[in-house]
Amino acid sequence: MRPQAPPEVLNETSDKPCILVVDHASNHIPSDYAGLGLSDDVLSKHIAFDIGIAAVARQVALQAGVATIMAPCSRLLVDPNRWTEDLGCIPEISDGIRIEANEALCTGSRAARLERFFWPYHERIGTILARLTRQHPRIVFLGLHSCTRVLGDMHRTGDAGTFWNENETLSRIIVDRLTNRFGLKARGNYPYDGKDGSFTIDYHTWGQGHLACGLEILNDRLQTPEQIAQWSERLCDILHTAMAEVKVNTPDRLANPAL
Repeated sequence: MRPQAPPEVLNETSDKPCILVVDHASNHIPSDYAGLGLSDDVLSKHIAFDIGIAAVARQVALQAGVATIMAPCSRLLVDPNRWTEDLGCIPEISDGIRIEANEALCTGSRAARLERFFWPYHERIGTILARLTRQHPRIVFLGLHSCTRVLGDMHRTGDAGTFWNENETLSRIIVDRLTNRFGLKARGNYPYDGKDGSFTIDYHTWGQGHLACGLEILNDRLQTPEQIAQWSERLCDILHTAMAEVKVNTPDRLANPAL
């Protein structure tokens, strides 16, 4: 059996009430998969990973000192933010590009990929989350992503958007800080609607009372070291604001914005 691919983990023993997860941090494909038969040009595109987001996550981890878990391989190999039964978990096509090596995989091959790349990532998230929730009744759980400006016939506007399902509190904090403090264009449940489900966030936090959502940054806002540094500073500000919220408010108040 091939060895499992462990995620990259920063600040694993941090006691701060926060976890950052990065589902699509890397475009790496182990050599035994021969790049899935794809060119380096294709593997450098957004279909293979979230461009720029790993650099942001590493800087935030360094500056804010929060636990950060990053998936180790390309989502074209296996997408850790999809339900395992979803065909998109091991995609056969992405943004019009065929991934022939993923076509007609047998049940055993799919299971082997999940065992090697999918579950080690989620098991590490679960372990760190369990430790932190023994110390804090609620934590901030943020999924970091970047997305392309144009996908198919969709043209995304603005600078960033959140996606949330169970509780809007963290999304409201993010959108408020980005728009009112930093003068950016951001909105909730855009360009993806968290009400449609998001595996990583829902799997780890549903019903737990945590402040949880995802953040999508338009990847043309993550092209230079200066942009990476700016977004890292913004996210540190957001996380400090959110961590203050979980420390001073009860679960009922966090769940009900009217209170």
